Amino acid sequence: MTKHIARKDKIGKEQLLIDHLTGVADRAAKFSAGRGWEQWARAAGLLHDAGKYSPAFQKYILEVTSPEGKKSKRRGPDHSTAGARVAVEELYGKEIGWLMAYAIAGHHAGLSNGSDGKHEGPSLKSRVNVKPLENDLDYSEFPRELLDGIKLDLMRDLPLQLKNLKDQLSTAYSLYFFVKFLYSCLVDADFLDTEEFMEPDLAKLRDLWPKLEELHDKFFTSIEENFSEDNPSVLNRERTEIRNQCLRAAEKSVGLFSLTVPTGGGKTLSSLAFALEHAQRHGLDRIIYVIPYTSIIEQNAEEFRKFLGNKAVLEHHSNFDPEKKYDEDKDDIEQWKKATENWDAPLVVTTNVQFFESLFHHRSSRNRKLHNMMDAVIILDEAQMIPTEYLLPSITALRVLSEQYNSSVVLCTATQPALEKSEDFPHGLEGVREIMENPKELFEKKVFRRVKVEIEENPLTVDELAEEMREKNRVLTVVNTRKQAREIFEALGEGKGNFHLSALMCPAHRLQIINDEIKTRLDPKDDMICRVVSTQLIEAGVDIDFPVVYRAETGLDSIAQAAGRCNREGKLTEPGRVIVFRLDEKKGSGPSHLQQRVEAAEDIFRKLNGGDPLAPDIVKSYFRELFWKNGEEGLDKLEIGKQLLAMGRKLYIPFRDIGEKFRFIKDDTRSIIIPWGEEGAELVKELRDPSYDFGILRRLQRFTVSVRERHYRELCDAGAVEILHDRFNVLQTKTPKDFYDEKLGLANEPDILYNSDKITV
Repeated sequence: MTKHIARKDKIGKEQLLIDHLTGVADRAAKFSAGRGWEQWARAAGLLHDAGKYSPAFQKYILEVTSPEGKKSKRRGPDHSTAGARVAVEELYGKEIGWLMAYAIAGHHAGLSNGSDGKHEGPSLKSRVNVKPLENDLDYSEFPRELLDGIKLDLMRDLPLQLKNLKDQLSTAYSLYFFVKFLYSCLVDADFLDTEEFMEPDLAKLRDLWPKLEELHDKFFTSIEENFSEDNPSVLNRERTEIRNQCLRAAEKSVGLFSLTVPTGGGKTLSSLAFALEHAQRHGLDRIIYVIPYTSIIEQNAEEFRKFLGNKAVLEHHSNFDPEKKYDEDKDDIEQWKKATENWDAPLVVTTNVQFFESLFHHRSSRNRKLHNMMDAVIILDEAQMIPTEYLLPSITALRVLSEQYNSSVVLCTATQPALEKSEDFPHGLEGVREIMENPKELFEKKVFRRVKVEIEENPLTVDELAEEMREKNRVLTVVNTRKQAREIFEALGEGKGNFHLSALMCPAHRLQIINDEIKTRLDPKDDMICRVVSTQLIEAGVDIDFPVVYRAETGLDSIAQAAGRCNREGKLTEPGRVIVFRLDEKKGSGPSHLQQRVEAAEDIFRKLNGGDPLAPDIVKSYFRELFWKNGEEGLDKLEIGKQLLAMGRKLYIPFRDIGEKFRFIKDDTRSIIIPWGEEGAELVKELRDPSYDFGILRRLQRFTVSVRERHYRELCDAGAVEILHDRFNVLQTKTPKDFYDEKLGLANEPDILYNSDKITV
């Protein structure tokens, strides 16, 4: 009998190949149920391992599963090209079969480019069209009776996703995402079927997540218990009304929504209330929260756990430490690990990077979760944080999810980024429905008018700004670069109560200063001095409250974020002051993307006539100005739309090219591990052990600083970096204080001053 795989721990326990093919086919069809392309998914499942019927592959299985071959790491013969060829040559032809062939041929290596050209790696064309077949691709033993059930008329059964599309660009994107969702159904089904055979005990952990219906009932019971007051404050009454409006809007049909709520309006819990009720009413499977910063993710996830329980939330980002969260319970940790592979959990909280890069990535490991983005409520918290240069492909993906895959998308923010279609933004989203019944009126309510924004007409020097800060006991200044933060802090002086925050300090260090120093000094019961100079890292997810905030010129969305750190609790008798200033330095000295935002904000300031720059209509005008300045090319830096339009009737889709280049975070930085504090030093000590546990890498994220290549090289030249295991950059542990300052963090780039053995900061 032809085998698919054998358990090395129990030689003789074998899975037959035909059982695996039918198992994968059934799972893939189930994942795509109700969309009109179940038969596509079933066919892909039956064909994906056709090449394993080759004598060469069966010989390979016998070798690697024998007692002698247990430790073999030899890769087997190509087994994925065969099914792709059957789809194209025997069943469905060069158009429909070609779309299916991408998924089948790439089910291990990832989705390839359609044609050769100058691209690295084998293309689908080079694999499917190779003639004659090499010996190890001989799949003549593949049981042709399996084909009897999949000789459907796929042209007649063309999925809804590929019918009646408005224009060529919509068609191109729809083809692209259809293949990716088909691919997702196939690769996840393949992984899960194999896992059930190889690791049945671990596979059972996937079924332990609570159902969404359970979370719905638990949440609203908890809300009632926690927020039922006989005499609620004005703020709590407004928050309750916002939540009630969310519940009323949840009755609306699946589609695109916006939720525009001022800072302090309880946006986090209100959006969850909408999502749970909307999913319940429309039979949706899960809720996916997409958040730009890990600090906000951790804060929101903790808020959700208060109402839903510790094991109801799948938190998926680089800083999450499952050992700490689950008290080192092995089953809970394994359950978390399994669910991060495909997001098969009712409530997922993740990053912009994870979400959008998975939508455009070509690797199977990132695509497994795509089919679980169907039939979902997707909340984009701080929606304005989508990088401008990736805006068009990102919102196109959101539109496809909504229109073609039955998901509701909610753009959730206090500063809506004007993503709706308009004359000056023709590729925007259509049919976005605002959840709040009157956002403008909501923002004008006194309880939410916590700050007044002042625009400084004349630029300030570093010394002038430092002097203004010294005149105030509690003040926060937020600037755009690490260099500016250091210069202002040095001008301010290292007096008691003066603090510096930047990403040159490792996250654990920053958190310690915020929680143990800054928050303590901001206690309203005391009158302690607290002056903070920070980069924009403090603008989101950091719960601090100052009466005065200075913000260096930037985009209105960032000014609004900084304003969220001013009079946050609304306890001042007068509105807090948010002072927008320009540093007296060379014009245009910052990054180009920052300059575009500054110029767009300046254009708005000139037209204000005394109006509130953070009013919803003003913010929308700002984003329209910003999008206009970027133009269509600036909103799709990778020219993904142009590449997809160029694929032609041969359907040569550049999956690999797009996947390798679509990166929200550029790969032009180096990570340096800082042995800061007792925990950091202990983790570095553990890392030195040649048999270190890979789980330590996640814990080390809290002790890592990212620097540009030039900064990294300068640190290396100064003898500051030790390289462990040929891959980990560690700040020298013998004399870390020479290179890492307790006030400023890692020696600053680009103006590092050093001699042979010490860096002066």
